[in-house]
Amino acid sequence: MRISTIALAVLSPAAVICSVIEKRQVTPTPAPATPTAVVPTPTPAVSAVPDPQAVRFNFVGCDTAQRKAINDAWSHLRTIGKAVNFDIDWESQAAIDFLGGKNSAAYQYKINNLVRNLHTWEAGGTIFAWKMDMHCNDYARNTANVNCPDGTKKPDYDKCSSRCWAYSYVNGQVVWRYAARAYTNTETYGHVYVGKQNFCPGFFALRTCPDLLAENMKKYPEGNINRLDLNKYTCQTWIAIHELMHIDANVGRSAGGVDYKHITDLRIKVRNNEGKIVTQLAYGPIFTKALAKWTVNTGSYVIRNADSIALYCLATWLTSSLGAYPKYPEVRNIDRPVAAPWLLAGGIYNYDGIVYLNRDAAVLAADLNVQPNEIESFSGSSPLGCSDADDSTGTNLCVDDVHNPAIDLSGPKLPKPNDFNCGSAGSLACCANGSCACHCGESGCAAEDPVCCANGSCAPLPKKMMPRFGRMQRN
Repeated sequence: MRISTIALAVLSPAAVICSVIEKRQVTPTPAPATPTAVVPTPTPAVSAVPDPQAVRFNFVGCDTAQRKAINDAWSHLRTIGKAVNFDIDWESQAAIDFLGGKNSAAYQYKINNLVRNLHTWEAGGTIFAWKMDMHCNDYARNTANVNCPDGTKKPDYDKCSSRCWAYSYVNGQVVWRYAARAYTNTETYGHVYVGKQNFCPGFFALRTCPDLLAENMKKYPEGNINRLDLNKYTCQTWIAIHELMHIDANVGRSAGGVDYKHITDLRIKVRNNEGKIVTQLAYGPIFTKALAKWTVNTGSYVIRNADSIALYCLATWLTSSLGAYPKYPEVRNIDRPVAAPWLLAGGIYNYDGIVYLNRDAAVLAADLNVQPNEIESFSGSSPLGCSDADDSTGTNLCVDDVHNPAIDLSGPKLPKPNDFNCGSAGSLACCANGSCACHCGESGCAAEDPVCCANGSCAPLPKKMMPRFGRMQRN
């Protein structure tokens, strides 16, 4: 994690402290002293204690409409925060899909605190509140070294070297599209000033969450898949929640920040439509669900991935509004890793922890919520939000780098058990997590058969199923 290079105007304790102490008056009688409330003279040794129930915004480069959009998104952020201000039901589908369910047991307490802290970020606080700069001017754009692609037209020059924009060539022409919808620069926990966020044009092009909900409920009747497709609810508050997760003060006061001091955008290995392995952020419904299927120390990944938390909150709020859980796009509830490609969703496969993309453009486009002709550029494009913005270099951290490396979901290989029935002490741990290191070879399947192992069980398969897998029945 990097600390912002911005120069801070540090407030003196006198400007931010107003506490009350007790002073006793001495009397000649033995009667109890009368307490009198006084305002003490602060000393430099006293540190600032911000109001934990509020945040004050300093808008930079934002017009009236943009300020309203940001304030509205933040107001609805607290509405969603109230909708999730209860202890997480770890057996609920939302908790399983985005937070890892029971596999996150070691981190459930901290994840719960993080989610329940969301509603406390009330905007418009007093001088005692947290301070945060809200930019609309793409402050991190590298204006000192602008690099435009060949063929860029003059009206598009301000899109060059910006993480708010990405481009591709279509029929020889440069075509620009929204990239990051926002990005965040955080301060170390303990400052009154907690960081700054930039809201890109792509953010302002989104609908508000309540408006989009009303539109989709009107457009899609009950029972229609689109009504329950989370990709249909890409809205401003989703982005606001995602970006708040990158603010370290949010982590520090809600879950302690002991073993994960910063929430970032984790990456997983992806095989793109050309068959090449690339890194893809665990962002959006498909890839956050894929991340949550990793069964080894799941919570340590989930709690450090901003969109896992943001989408859990959004999906939970939508459930109460729609009267049904927005379960699409679906990712099968199977354990990781598996020893052969298994269908996670129509466009996503998982093989030994590496996520593969279906080569069928129509199927893949539907799952990734993009047009078929955008698939090739999708895996290399920026996500809706990126953390750890570096003011000094303007480096686009939406791509992989040494400070925010890819998460290798293949993980350590578990040892082969002493037997294939999970009957020995050496094999029990292997069988418990459903890994295919447990080969189930004596239970009816040939050794290392992925079909048998994929369900995480070493129980014998029914004899009538054996021909289906092309195996000879054993006597």
